[in-house]
Amino acid sequence: MSNRLAMFCAVVSFVLIALGGGQADARAARDQCAGILHQDGSRVWFGGARGEGEGVCVVGATQAGKVLKSCSAGRYCRVVGVTADCKDSGECTEIRDIVSVTARKPRR
Repeated sequence: MSNRLAMFCAVVSFVLIALGGGQADARAARDQCAGILHQDGSRVWFGGARGEGEGVCVVGATQAGKVLKSCSAGRYCRVVGVTADCKDSGECTEIRDIVSVTARKPRR
């Protein structure tokens, strides 16, 4: 293989890896947690209550204020942002860097 061809392959591989990483970040920004919002003091989360399944989505402590500006505990809420697995549990997701918060309007 010539040096030019090897260099071309290396550049193409780098570009593909870089683009793939950018796509993964874009997907992460579209992750969401939704359902009935629960609150205990400054802790805010979705799921874990009877009938909600085992999965829990915790709102990051620095992001809870953003959620509580639009949503109330005990009501439906949808939060879109970057998520990661919780450190201590396999059935838990933490939502960080919130992009949007949507509360369902009460029916009349």
